[in-house]
Amino acid sequence: MRHSAFRLWHGVMPHRLATLRVWLTVPLDPAWAGLVISSRLISDLESSREEPGCPTTVPTVLIEALIFDFDGIIVETEEAEYLSWRQIWADAGVELSLEEWAVGIGTIHGDEGFHPYRDLVARSGRNFDPEELRIQHRRLVRDLLETAQLEPGVETWVEDVGRLGLKTAIASSSPRSWVEAHLTRLGVSHWWPVRACFDDCDSAKPDPASYRLACNRLGVGVDDAVAIEDSRNGLLAAKAAGLTCVVVPTVMTAQMDFAEADLVVDSLRDASVGDVLCQLGVPAPSSSAAPQ
Repeated sequence: MRHSAFRLWHGVMPHRLATLRVWLTVPLDPAWAGLVISSRLISDLESSREEPGCPTTVPTVLIEALIFDFDGIIVETEEAEYLSWRQIWADAGVELSLEEWAVGIGTIHGDEGFHPYRDLVARSGRNFDPEELRIQHRRLVRDLLETAQLEPGVETWVEDVGRLGLKTAIASSSPRSWVEAHLTRLGVSHWWPVRACFDDCDSAKPDPASYRLACNRLGVGVDDAVAIEDSRNGLLAAKAAGLTCVVVPTVMTAQMDFAEADLVVDSLRDASVGDVLCQLGVPAPSSSAAPQ
């Protein structure tokens, strides 16, 4: 495992250690409901001592699901959005910096904060037809994304999720039509049958509604899920909802503050689901631990 791919903020383990579900072979006494131990878990903990960097603390939190952000995690769409608006601004003689744009990554451009059309009018001192700009923006984005593929490591992570018997969903600030169009184009809609998008909860991150809805639709508690995010707005949404959050920064978000993250991973390609759970406090069980 490439331990250089991981960073734990503040140099300490998260206060809430994560684990996979343990498939019990004996009835569980209610008095032990908060501490689940099985021969499989003990075996995994023993073997993890040979793996540097994997804690051997017996976990007390059960992880049942991984919930993925969409833009930037599954498909890198955020760069195309920025580049398209940067071109529109440049055509109007105004520079759009990444620092200005980044405040809106992971959320929607609303009445408060940065808005690409409203701020362009203010900065250029000119009026533009908003419908013409919308059409131009959509054309530029379409051209940039027509060959966009899954982010490196995503397919392996989905395979790991299935092998380990975990549930999965998407929680996104984007409209459902946007998310589903890309999933359909890539032929992977069936990988995430559960989705919680902007349309479903009428709010965007950092509001935690999409994560709470995703957990509800999966039938898991927020304490039993891990969020995979790439932006500060997404991180704040996941933590506000009560999830453990793993951040995977992109070229668009690498400059952001992720102090609240439970773990920061340089790339999904450089770490498996098992690696990440290990760094969160629990070694991954073998595939035989997953339900058949």
